[in-house]
Amino acid sequence: MKYYVYLLKCSDNSIYIGHTQDVEKRMAQHVTGRVDWTKSRLPLSLIHTESFLTRKEAVQREKQLKTGFGRQWIRRHFKLVAARQAGGVGQMCGVTHAH
Repeated sequence: MKYYVYLLKCSDNSIYIGHTQDVEKRMAQHVTGRVDWTKSRLPLSLIHTESFLTRKEAVQREKQLKTGFGRQWIRRHFKLVAARQAGGVGQMCGVTHAH
């Protein structure tokens, strides 16, 4: 079974970073308001996913993306500047690209 790291752009331009085994099911939970952090930030856009063979790898990547270096990578990759990130203290926002 694969594991996925995913990034959501929220209505307030914040970026939510999470991991899951089922992106479709997890997105359904987000868009129906069943995830505390994102329920007040609807609508959401799935802007990026990465797949991994193990949960450990997915969790490591999620943690990496929540660091300063990870936020820099997200900014560069998605040309984002100045919006909040769930689970972190950095600021990012802006244009997104679906993957």
